Amino acid sequence: MALRAVVADLEARGLDEVLVAGDLAQGGPQPAEVVDMLVAKGWPIARGNSDDFLVELAAGRDFGSDAPADLIERGRWCVARLGKERVARLAALPMELRRPWAPNGPLVVVHATPWSTEEVVLPDASEEAALRMVTEASAGVLAYGHIHSAYHRRVGDCVLLSAGAISGSNDADARPAYTILTFDQVVKVQVIRVDCPVGARLDAYTQAGLEPTELDHHRLSQPGPWPLHSSPGKVIQLWP
Repeated sequence: MALRAVVADLEARGLDEVLVAGDLAQGGPQPAEVVDMLVAKGWPIARGNSDDFLVELAAGRDFGSDAPADLIERGRWCVARLGKERVARLAALPMELRRPWAPNGPLVVVHATPWSTEEVVLPDASEEAALRMVTEASAGVLAYGHIHSAYHRRVGDCVLLSAGAISGSNDADARPAYTILTFDQVVKVQVIRVDCPVGARLDAYTQAGLEPTELDHHRLSQPGPWPLHSSPGKVIQLWP
């Protein structure tokens, strides 16, 4: 539901290419439909930690006490609906996407960091941590997801940004978010928020045979705990 709203919005803008930062199918009510839509679009996708989780779960890994029981239960439900072919697609996703677009070096897209699909780098991370992100990626612009909060910052002559999340925003705007990058002689970052009725999103769980949890209700409708680090729709010139 949220993905369809975002796809309709971004396709109406006539963008040159869409790159996806991973975490496709875990937790939501339509895991197979999401994978099928993205495969049909042909958009390049980087591998996320929840993609790894589903692949490992499908392979029979026993997470024991390393993961909550409700997370395992929802994960198994997703794996059953994905089937072997879609799980294999998740397993084959690359760690990074790289494009020679930016004026100051390559654009690199990862899920969490250039070295991990799980490590967390927050908007207020130290300059040392931010510099490691762009340096290890050999990037002029490094874009990632994982933290579910859109932000952008300069790191020397480079740009580091999180693109936000389609579902489960951690910042003060619960709406689905994605980011448009424009490359000319400068790098411009524009965070887009898309309206999507919460009731319809919750109904999708019921239609799929799932009872939305309290966390599902909260994450789809309530502001997250973090402040907004970017104004919706505002264009910010970051380089040079």
